[in-house]
Amino acid sequence: MTTISLAPPLRALRTSAPRPGALEPTGFGRAVRVRTLMGWQPVERLMAGDLVLDKAGNLHELRGVRQSRVDGAFVIRIRRKGRAPLVVGAAQVLGSDDWRAQVIFGQAAACPAARMVDGTAIRRGQPRGAMLYHLQFDTTVCLDVDGATAIIPAAQ
Repeated sequence: MTTISLAPPLRALRTSAPRPGALEPTGFGRAVRVRTLMGWQPVERLMAGDLVLDKAGNLHELRGVRQSRVDGAFVIRIRRKGRAPLVVGAAQVLGSDDWRAQVIFGQAAACPAARMVDGTAIRRGQPRGAMLYHLQFDTTVCLDVDGATAIIPAAQ
């Protein structure tokens, strides 16, 4: 008599697409640096009351820092030449003044990071989840975040 043994079923592969109807997060990944009065500081070291410099060089008082762990499908990784990758939440609004923005809009533009995904330099997802840090200000602030432009709306 011959017996045939079947292998156990494979686990479903994790997709990089978010669940339908899920809210996409904003915020910055660990080790992303922000320009403060005391120099460039990683977001995980910032505290309420720190003075942060915006793109124009104006000071803004940081009102709070929230952190949240999110699924890897909601994370955008931006690869940059000569620098560590920039990790942001999918709904984080970033400024773009590269050739793509010039071709599409004729000027610099701001849009959520998820809409910038091109599959090569800007990718959605990472194998594990990520800790995102959400900065809170009284007014809308345009920050220089590790060499990229990020727009942070006023806290509600």
